[in-house]
Amino acid sequence: MPRNDGTTNQPTPNKDDSQPSSIGDQAEGTTSSLTTNLPENGVIGEKDVSQGQGSDRALDDAQTTTSTTGQKPTMSQSKKKTFADVLKANVQQTFELDPRLKKDLTEDNYALRPIKLLQDYYTTGYNPAITWTRQSGQWTTDYSKTNLSLYLVGPVTKHLSGWFQALPLQNTHGFFSHWELFQGMANYGTDKTFVQIRGGQSFNWQNQGFGGADRTITQTSPGVYTAFNGFDPTAVSKTVSADFTSLNWTTGKIFGYWQPGASTSSDSNIAYNRGYGTGLAFEKLFGKTGISGIQSNLTMGNSPVSNGNTNPLGNVIGNQRSPFIWWTSWINRSFQDKQGYVRANPSFGLTVFHVRRFLDDPSIPESPSTGYGYTFDLMTIPVRSYWTSILRFDQFQSTNLSQNTTQYTFTIGQALDLHTPNKGRIRFTFDYQLVGQKGNTPSHRLILGFWPIW
Repeated sequence: MPRNDGTTNQPTPNKDDSQPSSIGDQAEGTTSSLTTNLPENGVIGEKDVSQGQGSDRALDDAQTTTSTTGQKPTMSQSKKKTFADVLKANVQQTFELDPRLKKDLTEDNYALRPIKLLQDYYTTGYNPAITWTRQSGQWTTDYSKTNLSLYLVGPVTKHLSGWFQALPLQNTHGFFSHWELFQGMANYGTDKTFVQIRGGQSFNWQNQGFGGADRTITQTSPGVYTAFNGFDPTAVSKTVSADFTSLNWTTGKIFGYWQPGASTSSDSNIAYNRGYGTGLAFEKLFGKTGISGIQSNLTMGNSPVSNGNTNPLGNVIGNQRSPFIWWTSWINRSFQDKQGYVRANPSFGLTVFHVRRFLDDPSIPESPSTGYGYTFDLMTIPVRSYWTSILRFDQFQSTNLSQNTTQYTFTIGQALDLHTPNKGRIRFTFDYQLVGQKGNTPSHRLILGFWPIW
């Protein structure tokens, strides 16, 4: 079954979003590359299996093959491309990267209408959550009430587009701290071979890919993206990147980044400063439908640290470099039903990293360190467009200097969507986590999320 609906052949903006992904993207046979991040779940949505940027490689088939909606494009529809058609197709595909943004677009219709209204580019989502944690026999409760997102997404010209996600309720200082995504992109090429250049604030690690590398449907993240030594692969960063896609959806990417230091050390005298580095990424999709493939990311960075401890002479150590190398890879295999919708997607992720100075644990002498982690992730879709389930097992060891740092996590995640008449939706999410570490009593976490999307 073709992945393309025959309406567009233009590269589109990246779907970067740390919020839980829409339930239905992978569920509906869509695909992704570094240029198009579909949610890790195939979650609940209403897209045609033949839609999605990754499906452009089946454009020729789309001219003669009936899509899952029962519509069959004609030669004149697929070949007649005015500027307005291309612009509308670019916008439509941009919004398909996140089905929350499709509410005012003509769905399942090859007759493209002009984009004239502000609401075609704008939508709102709110994601409050409550977390209960039981550790050492005591329950604690945390509330998240500031996850309001205002999205503005779409093309400026045929080759320029932007993705902006404001966080107006965040109680932080600084312009960029009130934005999760603030990204511009230029693209040039054909439907099968193209170049994309991005700049701004966006993701480089988690939320950049498909399968287990993509956005999760609920409130928890795979363990291979655990932060260490001041580096947080789940966080956004200031970034500049260039990627090239060709050879039947093979993509290579090079990027540079600047990122605030993560508070990963249990030593109160250690403060990580702004980190920076470069990286290479690779993706390859297999087959003509689904989202099966492999992907890998190699990042070489430095997390500078202000060390308030004293050396053997009694002097404060002060500023230090803390270079690292971080490598993560994923492999996944999607399974589709007879209509072409993805109904199951097992993924396996592996990460290995090395740091020159391990500074997260004051009980361990400062020295070079190597860590590793892996994730088994199984996404299933019992009821397409309404119910998606996640089972995940993680093991993560932050350093080889002590076996007591090995952490095990088992996660059950559920997401249910209710659809509203105006094409909005209300999502309910549930996560249960069992977290264990050698020498410690296991802890339990329950997370409930509520996510109306307008």
